[in-house]
Amino acid sequence: MENILSSSNSSTKNEGVVETPYVLPKKTWIKYDMGLTRNNLDEFLSKYFEAKTRCLCSIEFCSKGLIADISPTKIINTGGSSDGGFTSMSNSRIDAENFLKRVTPIINNVKATFTKTENNYFEYCLLSNNSEDSFRKYKLNDISKNGLKPIKYSCILKLALPLGLDVLKKGTKGGDDIDCK
Repeated sequence: MENILSSSNSSTKNEGVVETPYVLPKKTWIKYDMGLTRNNLDEFLSKYFEAKTRCLCSIEFCSKGLIADISPTKIINTGGSSDGGFTSMSNSRIDAENFLKRVTPIINNVKATFTKTENNYFEYCLLSNNSEDSFRKYKLNDISKNGLKPIKYSCILKLALPLGLDVLKKGTKGGDDIDCK
């Protein structure tokens, strides 16, 4: 397993600056309510997967002819209401596509800052909903819960901060006072 304080072998270029992935230090994530931040991230990921599924399924159904001749101006009858139950399937797909266009670059940029272990946590626990116990046992050679905590919190916070999903603990200040110039 990699040393959580050292960087992995990969690096990314961001506007001419070479950044090496690292796990956020405890002094960074200790200021945040990680339970509430994780809940916000889980809700976001649920919306993200729903949008991805809506777009992929719409394209697949249309291409296979399962839903005939749908265009952005067409509507379909879903039935069941006194007004004919009309809804715009394409508008929900357009909304989903716009959402994905906004957030996918953010997620990809954040993933580029992950260490190998953070990326594994992201894919195994956050994306695939596998348990942290199985992640610790099968992916990290039985690392302790305390050993997983910095990796977990760093991964969650790296995703939550740029998406505005982070929740500070009461009485603490975030990085608003940081000058990024």
